[in-house]
Amino acid sequence: MTDFPDGSVLRETISGKWYRIAKGCGRSTLLLDLPNGILLAINVSSKMIEILVPDKNEIYRRAGDVSFEIENGKTIVHLFSEALEEIQLDTQGTKISNTFSELTSIFAKLDLSKVEEWYTKRIPD
Repeated sequence: MTDFPDGSVLRETISGKWYRIAKGCGRSTLLLDLPNGILLAINVSSKMIEILVPDKNEIYRRAGDVSFEIENGKTIVHLFSEALEEIQLDTQGTKISNTFSELTSIFAKLDLSKVEEWYTKRIPD
């Protein structure tokens, strides 16, 4: 790891590429680089995936995180981000702007029985 005057460090991803990470970001069990330039810092102990995106200087900074819990047999996915600009429901859905930057969390509860319902509606017998 190489330190820079601003506190950022070089970290290697599982692909073998090196990226400059801002101070305090990307401390993880595993650092995964996606083909679109986004890095995922997987933190096993905290059950969380940190989302890192490059700034204008190609220094990767935290844009948010996704965490997972199982509660009463249901999986809960929690997206937290101070950078949340808007939410879009479905691929063609309505967009909800985060005009006053008050919204930082989105919770989604997953139920496996919904998978069967989804396919039943779309694939005829």
